[in-house]
Amino acid sequence: MDLLAAQLSREAGPNDLIVINNWYCGVTFQRYYRGGTPWVTLPPLTDLTIHRYDLMKLEMQKPAAIQPVLDSVATALRSGHRVWLVGRIPLDGQAPPKIQPAPNNPWGWLVFPHTQVWAAELGYLVARHATDAQRFPTTPAVNPLENVEIASITGWRE
Repeated sequence: MDLLAAQLSREAGPNDLIVINNWYCGVTFQRYYRGGTPWVTLPPLTDLTIHRYDLMKLEMQKPAAIQPVLDSVATALRSGHRVWLVGRIPLDGQAPPKIQPAPNNPWGWLVFPHTQVWAAELGYLVARHATDAQRFPTTPAVNPLENVEIASITGWRE
């Protein structure tokens, strides 16, 4: 994550947007990122000084937890700016499955199904509306859990 944060510090513009998926990578990203580009986790968490599962639990209970992120992505792309996706976001254009707020679903309070659906929702927005997506190779991570992908997204079509 330190190498990725350094890369984004150099390449991302001040009006671009960086989206970090999964939320737990935001803790490490915050530690190393020194750039001026705004960034947000998926879902958006207000405190990334430590892994705050209590905040994640609150997000899991919201019916549209990532809507602010989706709105910010759309605004950035419509304005001609770049969106940087950090982490695994499916860009295959498949409609995401529907999810009920926790615990009103078959998996109750498990985090992983929520994060998968949120990533699919973001990917679906990008696949439907962005005009270009470029994936970058990543340097092998010291920690395999932080071996994340990075993609640069540009353009907007209705």
